[in-house]
Amino acid sequence: IEHGQKVRLFLGTGEIMARVLTQDRGTARPGDDCWAVLDCERPVVARAGDPFILRFYSPVTTIAGGRVAELEPPRGWRARVGDWSDVLDGAPAEAVATSVRAAGGIGVPVDLVPLVSGVPDSMAVQLLGETDAARLIGDRWYDEGILDEAGSRVLAYLDETHRVNPRSSATSLESVRAALASSYSATALDAAVSDLSRRNEVVLRGPAIRLPEHEANLTDEEAAGLERVLQCLDEAGLEPPPPGQLAERVGVARDLLNDLLRLLVEREEAVAITPEIYVTREREASACETVRSVVAGGAATPADFREALGLSRKHLIPLLEHMDRSGVTRRTPEGRVSGGS
Repeated sequence: IEHGQKVRLFLGTGEIMARVLTQDRGTARPGDDCWAVLDCERPVVARAGDPFILRFYSPVTTIAGGRVAELEPPRGWRARVGDWSDVLDGAPAEAVATSVRAAGGIGVPVDLVPLVSGVPDSMAVQLLGETDAARLIGDRWYDEGILDEAGSRVLAYLDETHRVNPRSSATSLESVRAALASSYSATALDAAVSDLSRRNEVVLRGPAIRLPEHEANLTDEEAAGLERVLQCLDEAGLEPPPPGQLAERVGVARDLLNDLLRLLVEREEAVAITPEIYVTREREASACETVRSVVAGGAATPADFREALGLSRKHLIPLLEHMDRSGVTRRTPEGRVSGGS
């Protein structure tokens, strides 16, 4: 069989055309044993260990037989033929563990473990329940080594982002997930982060994550700018200038201002009402108390809040929407009422 040759694949009771991709991209001769991927023209129903027969396209002559080792081989399949040997010829426990490990950071759905390992359903469940090498997270099994690998990748990513962004005290968890999404599911990454947090290798605070030893590193000039930003926000109360004007008032570049505002939010000294409106934590807390006192008497309208807070609609509506998101208030047809927080 030549590399790239078109053949007829007989699997179970079905027949389908497929192209043979040999491991060494060479020719498999009579009597040879070799690994190959069959690039089928359409999806087939199979499970690991299923036997198949290959026949020439024309004339229709049997040329080889084999067994299914993996249902959806990746592009780099030639590097994992050793795993295929474990699946086909190893003990059931080895076949199951290898199949879960081969799935990498995506994991294997519970109901697919028997298909990818070739081990009967009940036995696969028992073997996975007895091993420490795999972990069930949600409805998928993940290899513990892969989760450890994901944790190492998270640490490396944080180390790099801390180096590149010294003015930031932390990194968003969402950015970690996005950076590693091509290799690991969000579920796997969350499990890896939880493991790191439990071992005190990372610090979690809300939606942010950092290495324990990392702190925001500001120059003296940047630190002075941070104080000016905080003072300006405090003086502006609940009607702060937009970031562009704020940068001009305190005399810092816009990109530096963005970092300083993010740092103030991370330190819980400021609150982002919207991406364009920042107020100090004290001003936001005071506004929360005022809003709670207004809704204590029943459903309140924007006019009620405007009278109590003394704000224009430009700043009032975003603030009220922030209160809704924070659970301080809740919108009803009659008006805003207490959110219960």
